Amino acid sequence: MDWVLPVICSLILRSGVGLYPYSGERAFPVYGDFEAQRHWMEVTRGKPISEWYTYDVSYWGLDYPPLSAFHAYVTSFLIEAVDPAAVVLVESLGYEEEGSRAAMRASVILWDMLVLIPAVLWFLSKRRISDSKKLRTFYYLASSPALLLVDHGHFQYNGVSLGLFVAALASVVSERDVLGSFLFTLSVNFKHLTLYYVPALACYCLGRSRTKGLGYLARLTLTILGTTCLIWAMFDARVVLGRMFPVDRGLFGDKVANVWCSIDPAIKLRFIFEKSTLFKLCGACTLVAVLPSCFMVWKYPRPEVLLRVVSICSLACYLLGYHVHEKQILLPLVNLLKPGYDVLTNALFIIVK
Repeated sequence: MDWVLPVICSLILRSGVGLYPYSGERAFPVYGDFEAQRHWMEVTRGKPISEWYTYDVSYWGLDYPPLSAFHAYVTSFLIEAVDPAAVVLVESLGYEEEGSRAAMRASVILWDMLVLIPAVLWFLSKRRISDSKKLRTFYYLASSPALLLVDHGHFQYNGVSLGLFVAALASVVSERDVLGSFLFTLSVNFKHLTLYYVPALACYCLGRSRTKGLGYLARLTLTILGTTCLIWAMFDARVVLGRMFPVDRGLFGDKVANVWCSIDPAIKLRFIFEKSTLFKLCGACTLVAVLPSCFMVWKYPRPEVLLRVVSICSLACYLLGYHVHEKQILLPLVNLLKPGYDVLTNALFIIVK
């Protein structure tokens, strides 16, 4: 199938979203999403690695895993090539010139072209479905309104972590589970939001080990641990984890319409219980919600079952998790990859999201 036109259309949509304003634009003193990404770039360029997660954390401090920090460092060179003043430490705070914004938007598109779009095409090449279904799936996933608005409207790079995860799924479908574990580890170490997929993948691998033996599990475990250790080698794990999992922020965020936010007008759980108790409550509810589907993928460890279960798990974690971020609703997008889907149902799924 010729993918040139679909890819071009997808890139045009991304470019069009960038013509509009973004949240926090010119909003002193902390500005918005553009300033957060720009600030992470100036910190990673201007400070030694040992200070990346400790430097002025009250002002858009880094709160994603190390691979995301390295990504900010690499991307800063593109921004610097267009507008050097945009990544000068301290002096560039609140810097929102047209050149730097255009470069930042272009960098989001570039990373999608390098990771997300190739991953989706690779996955679709492994599926035995008609060309028309492949085309619709590509548009629904690679050009989802939710993804375009979050990433290209507000300078995020969720397409990288989602792309790595889709590539991991493509590896699993291809019976290359070790490569899949490596790619999934990269996804989690880029944005830990993809931890929501862990229950499904863990149960899938455990189910596969019943026939493949302990050596299979050992290879996957060594791949995951080895990759993680290499990425984290230069960081203080306690400091980074404290930034990644801010339990003190409370039960839910201001913009997250999950279960806890929805029932808050009637039952103020956040005022009744301690944060530590709520954290345990969320964990228990999430575990109960994902167990049935995880049992199914353990009992029937097939790729088509896994595709359904990762969507169920990610949605359950979003609805019942502790202090989830609004961008985490992007994770159930993998619902669009499952076989035998109904086009109208999935289109409605996107609109509702």
